[in-house]
Amino acid sequence: MGLGRCDDARHRDHRLALALALALALDDRSRPMTIATPPRLGTADRLRLAAVTTRLSVLLEDLPARRSREVRRDVEAELVAAAADGGMREAVAGLGSLRMLAAGYKEAEGRPLPRWWTGGAAAFVVAVAWMAGAAVYVAGLLDGSAAAGPGPTTVTGWYLWSDVVATSSADSIGMSFEGPGPLVGLATVAVVFFVAGRGWRLLRRLASS
Repeated sequence: MGLGRCDDARHRDHRLALALALALALDDRSRPMTIATPPRLGTADRLRLAAVTTRLSVLLEDLPARRSREVRRDVEAELVAAAADGGMREAVAGLGSLRMLAAGYKEAEGRPLPRWWTGGAAAFVVAVAWMAGAAVYVAGLLDGSAAAGPGPTTVTGWYLWSDVVATSSADSIGMSFEGPGPLVGLATVAVVFFVAGRGWRLLRRLASS
């Protein structure tokens, strides 16, 4: 009989627990759900935020990519939260110097990495300058030949270790290079990319690993 009373008590306690859990679930379902959402930013504030985080990403090139993304997300979240009180302009001003902020993160990391963004930008400038110089040179050749008279023309010249052949007709303009000039240009772009991007840092890491 004692065991039967204990089983009955356990069943009652179990039913009471189920009923209480169901009541709590229904009560929670009836309550309106509140979700904390970040403040909405205007167009000017979004542009200002994007400019700050983009510049910070460039300054954090010495950090690993994953760590750089984490820092950028943290700073962006802090700026958005601070903008809710005094606006994005004051939030950015309160952040202080981005260069000093990035220097602090890089010093804490202690692992200088290659700056591929800087290297890519420098290489792009050199490549554009090389192609623009070639286009200007060819245009000068064709203008000089056009003064001689109308009709299709073919002129030759020399530009950075290459013989240049430029042709012009009523509906087309063409040019070709014969010699090591294009290869020299590519090699120059690669060297600029490596030097400006501090590629030797990657070599040091590979050698030490």
